[in-house]
Amino acid sequence: MSDLGMEKLYGMVLRELESDAILEMDPDTYSSVSEFVGNLRRQEFDGIENEIRDAVVGTAARLAEMLLKARLEKGFVPGADVGNLLDEEKYVLDAEEEKRERMEMVGEAAARGKSLLLGRMAEMHKNRTVTVRFLKEVDKLVGSDYHEYGPFREEYIGSIPYDNARPLVARGDAVRIGWVD
Repeated sequence: MSDLGMEKLYGMVLRELESDAILEMDPDTYSSVSEFVGNLRRQEFDGIENEIRDAVVGTAARLAEMLLKARLEKGFVPGADVGNLLDEEKYVLDAEEEKRERMEMVGEAAARGKSLLLGRMAEMHKNRTVTVRFLKEVDKLVGSDYHEYGPFREEYIGSIPYDNARPLVARGDAVRIGWVD
């Protein structure tokens, strides 16, 4: 689908919004959108042409977001036929299902007096690691799990405890990245 352009993207969004069903789409749709936007961003112009390019990039990004939201809203409906969802969309849908399962599990454990299970869930969460990309050099740190991490160079990618990653991300020293095993 490398021939993706604004008209085609707009048409895809319009068709999806007009349909009650999740429509069949090219499996490379989001990659094609990314390639289209990336190619636009790499083009350098002067003056008004640069502003036009930025406006087109912004519009393409909003259209892609509208497409994703429209398709996911249909996918979140209980009993929806999600067979036409693309892999990227299933990735989001799976996270939503996991969220619901966790809420039920915590609620049920609390309602049934399963304190040990609740404690284990909290401990697992506290000790989980997240993958981050460091935007600045960061000195060695002692993790919430009492292990030493670092030091880290700029652009280094590493896994550190969640409780240690949060302040680094909040300060702008690192960004969390999705890492799928």
